[in-house]
Amino acid sequence: MKMTTTIRTQPDNSAPPIAPPAASPAVAGMPTAADLQNATELSCLVYEPLEFAAQTLDHNGFTKILTLSRFPDAQLIAAIEGRTAFIAFRGSASAVDWIVDLLFWPFFWPLRHFGFGWAWRSLKPELTQWLSDHSKQFDDVLLTGHSLGGAMAHLAAMDLCSKYSIRSVITFGAPKACFAGTASRYDKQVVHGRADQTLKDVTYCVVNGRDLVAKVPLGIMQFNEVGRLIYIDQHGTVHGTQTGWKTRSDESMHYMSQVLEPLDIPPSEMSSAAILTEPKSAGQTLWHWVLIGVNAFLPAKYFLLPAVIYIQTARYFLHSGLSHMSGHYWDHLSRDRWTNRLHHPVATPRSVGSLFLFFILAAAFMTGLFYILKWSIQGSNLGG
Repeated sequence: MKMTTTIRTQPDNSAPPIAPPAASPAVAGMPTAADLQNATELSCLVYEPLEFAAQTLDHNGFTKILTLSRFPDAQLIAAIEGRTAFIAFRGSASAVDWIVDLLFWPFFWPLRHFGFGWAWRSLKPELTQWLSDHSKQFDDVLLTGHSLGGAMAHLAAMDLCSKYSIRSVITFGAPKACFAGTASRYDKQVVHGRADQTLKDVTYCVVNGRDLVAKVPLGIMQFNEVGRLIYIDQHGTVHGTQTGWKTRSDESMHYMSQVLEPLDIPPSEMSSAAILTEPKSAGQTLWHWVLIGVNAFLPAKYFLLPAVIYIQTARYFLHSGLSHMSGHYWDHLSRDRWTNRLHHPVATPRSVGSLFLFFILAAAFMTGLFYILKWSIQGSNLGG
């Protein structure tokens, strides 16, 4: 989802320059602070118009700047700073991007998400030419991207690591691009010039709390995650790989229990006596008083329960969508360590409105699917 970003176009002479943090070895499944900072900023900047992005990079000391936008609305920025080539892919920012996201059948070789593979291949020829032209001016490559851009960064790393030294692949809320054994193949690929490192060792997938995008396409469809997990929990604490997976699993169960909490008591037990005598949470009590009050006029089975499920599901999807927005990753990971760098990105009303509408529709779809499955299992129909 697109974010609006503002920068200082002139140096701030009121304060001495802030030196970038010294590069330090990665620790316990985490990239260096400098790499994480650069990846966070570039993954937000690539959402901006390409001319503006190029001016920003030039103003901040990057050279050999490349900006690309190709059908189907795939976009990237690339530039060199120091002895590192930075490449950032844009996430979903248009209706065409949403269509690309939904083209999830496996294709190309090794097998990958068709839409993500299509987007990456549209940019690949010119990017590889740029890398070839400037190969003597950099020693390694850092790839990054948010959402769809993160998925493209994974595919780019898989195609480029045999020829270029991949320093880091840092993605934010990236969906899964690798089908079946392709994920294992990704993790095992040896990085060029680094015989002791594989792509898994240098790939960091940052996931923010309830962000569902990082879980799709679902594992049941044989799409698998790659690299190492960096998880940001509900309190804003950043977990490395060692604790990230368990924390993510525990919080996922907690979020789902919140969605299903009001539905723990069957309609047959909805009575004022039961509510007053049995211990329940405040959320359950509130919902069940509402159900009892309205049940005198409308059958709870066919109206109220679908409404409750819809509201709860909509809340869950909306929280997930807000967690996925690139600004939330910025909030947790950007520290403004340099002068004349990007400032805090703010979501535009249009982007928030579009996100809200999408997840409300998704909630309606999931609610309908729930009842179709429920009635199918029970062997009954809508009127029965």
